[in-house]
Amino acid sequence: MIRAINPTSKAALKNQCLLIAQGDVKKARELYDFYIDGLEELPALDPVPATWIDNTKDTVNGIMAWLQNNSATIVDGVNYIRSLLGRSAVQAAADAAEEVAIEE
Repeated sequence: MIRAINPTSKAALKNQCLLIAQGDVKKARELYDFYIDGLEELPALDPVPATWIDNTKDTVNGIMAWLQNNSATIVDGVNYIRSLLGRSAVQAAADAAEEVAIEE
């Protein structure tokens, strides 16, 4: 059971030690003191997980930033697709082949 201890905070470590000691406070305190030695940077309480609103806000902000950073590429792609739809497929293929030939 001692291998099952995975402290994420001092409070969680206390609860895990008390569980392992089967409610014996003296044994739990000894076990806690043993494990806490060298873990001074361990937070007092577990961090609060982000809510779905925070996650959604971060996702939307990320998408908006990506759209803003890549707006020129998106506009070029939309214009290219519009130009393909405005012409016949044969003409578009001929123009694409001509551009490849010019580049080579």
